[in-house]
Amino acid sequence: MLVDKSRITLHEFSASFLPEYKIMRSRKINLRRRLSRGFTLVELLVVIAIIGALVALLIPAVQQAREASRRAHCQNNLRQIGLAAHLFHDVEKRLPPGWIGVTTTGEDEVFGLTGWSWSAHLLSQLEQGAIADRVALDWPMLHEINDASRQQRVTTFSCPSDPSQEDLSFESAVNAPLTLPASHYVANFGPTPLSASQNYSGTKRRFSGQPFRGPFHHNSETKMRDFLRGTSNTILAGERRSNRTTGSARATWTGVAFGHAEYLSHAVGSSHLPINDADNSAFSSSHLLGSFFLYADGHVAFWSQQSEHLLLAKMSMLDQSDDRLPIMLAGGGFEFGETPEDSEDDADAEDDDGNFLIGGGGGAGICPICLRPSERPWPHIPGEDDHVPVNRPIPIR
Repeated sequence: MLVDKSRITLHEFSASFLPEYKIMRSRKINLRRRLSRGFTLVELLVVIAIIGALVALLIPAVQQAREASRRAHCQNNLRQIGLAAHLFHDVEKRLPPGWIGVTTTGEDEVFGLTGWSWSAHLLSQLEQGAIADRVALDWPMLHEINDASRQQRVTTFSCPSDPSQEDLSFESAVNAPLTLPASHYVANFGPTPLSASQNYSGTKRRFSGQPFRGPFHHNSETKMRDFLRGTSNTILAGERRSNRTTGSARATWTGVAFGHAEYLSHAVGSSHLPINDADNSAFSSSHLLGSFFLYADGHVAFWSQQSEHLLLAKMSMLDQSDDRLPIMLAGGGFEFGETPEDSEDDADAEDDDGNFLIGGGGGAGICPICLRPSERPWPHIPGEDDHVPVNRPIPIR
C-alpha cells in the first residue's frame, strides 16, 4: 500500500510548527517589554536635575581644593623668600636694602637713580643665578644695560591666586612708558605712609632715624639684632595684589621706577592702612578675607583683613617706640615734618586736643621718640647730641 507523504497529520503539524511559533511570539513579547522600559520626559528631567545638583556641589569643592593648593604655594613662596633673606644676612651680615639709589653727586638720596629693590638682591639665594648674573646693581635699573634682566619673570615672586600674572605697565611724564614683571610680594616699610615718605629727601641715616621705622627703606642695612621686638614678632614682608591699570603703582621685583606715581609702592608696603585697603601702598592679596605675612624668623602667618590695625602696625616696627602710633594711624594730631605753630622748641607742645606734636622737617622741632627739642630734619639720630637719649634701646647703625 502506497503512503501519500505530502499529507501530514495535525499532530505532526503541531509538533513541528508550534515550537517555532512560540519562540517568535516570545521574541515579540520581549521586544515590547524592552521598548516599554525607555525614559519618560519626567524621568529625564529628574535625572538632569540630579546631575545638575551634583555638579553644583562638586564645582565649589573643586575650587576650594584648588585655592587651598594655591594658598599653600603662596605660603611656600614667602618661606623661600624668608630663607633667602637669612642666607643673604649670613653672608652680608645685614638684610638687603629696601631699594638702593645714588644721585649724580654721590649722595645716598631718596630720589637716587639706581632703584633696584630688596628682591633683586635675593636672586642668587632664590636659585635664580642666571638672572642675578645679568643684573647690574651698580647701574640704574632703567639703564639700557639692564634692559634684558629687568624683563625676566621670577616665579617665586608670583602668587598663583592672583588673577593677573602678566607684566605691569607704567606711564610717567618723566620716563617713557615702561613694562616691568609683576611681583605679588613687598617688603615691610613700617607704619609710615608711603605718600609722605616719597617727599623725604635725605640720606639713609635720616631714614634710619625717622619714627615708626620698618626693616626696609632706602639704602637700609638692617641687622637681625635690630629687631627689638623679636624676629618672631616682626613682619619682614607681605603680599600685594596686582593691578595692570596703566600708571598704577603695583609691585615689581625689579625695584622702584622713579618718576612714576607712588613709585615706592613698587618695592615696599606700609602698615599705615588696613589689610586689603584700596590704597596702592597697603598690604593686600587675592586670597579670601586676608593676606599672608612673612616674619623675620622665617615663619609665615595668615592675617585676617578684620585684624586689629594697630596690632599690625606695631608688629611692622623694629623698635618699641610706638607711644604716638595710635595718633599717627588715626591721621590726626600731627603731620611728619611739621613744627607746632606756638612752640619754640618746647618739648611739651600740644595741639588743641592735648596730643603731642612731632616737629622736624624744616629745622627745630620735637623728637617723636624722646619728646625733646631737636634741630635735625629727622630728629632721633643716634650719636647726635641735640637731644637727650631715649630710655629704651634703639638700633644703632
